[in-house]
Parts: sequence; C-alpha cells; structure tokens
Amino acid sequence: ADLKRIVVHLKDKKYTFIGKMKNYAKKWEDNGFICCHRSYFVNIEYVEHLEKSDLYLTNGKWVPVSQSHLNAVKAYILEADCREAIKGLKEKRNVE
Repeated sequence: ADLKRIVVHLKDKKYTFIGKMKNYAKKWEDNGFICCHRSYFVNIEYVEHLEKSDLYLTNGKWVPVSQSHLNAVKAYILEADCREAIKGLKEKRNVE
C-alpha cells in the first residue's frame, strides 16, 4: 500500500485499487496472510525464509519486516512450520 492505493500482486497479475489496509487486515489474516510492515501483507505459503528483518519469497523477491511486526512474523512462521510438520506426520501415518 502507498497512501490509499493498494496493489495486490498475484502470480501473473497485479490489481490496484483505492482503500485502507486496515479495512482488509482481518480478512487477509484469516486467509493465510501476515502483516509484516504497515505497507505489506504476505501470503505465508510464498515465504521461503526470514533473514534478519526481510522475508524472502519463493519468487526471489524480498519484503521488509518492520521492528514492530518482527516478533509476530517469527511466531506466525514457526506456527505455520509446525502445522506443516504435523500435517506431514499425519499423511505419513495414513500411508503406512
């Protein structure tokens, strides 16, 4: 977001519209996005790793993480990793 202009980047498209991030925050957070900066929400599925105060994405780009959001981002990534590990264990048990 830049002022009131919101830009949503998808894999192959980009949408721009006028609005306030805070009006969309709850919906985005409920759908796997995390606020890492007052101007950025990121889909956790496309986060490769966190390095210092930057999120590196699977498309090779990086997004800054502000100091005020850093602890929440770390916790969210850890929680997502744990959910993925548990899912993998459950799938492995069903196969065996």
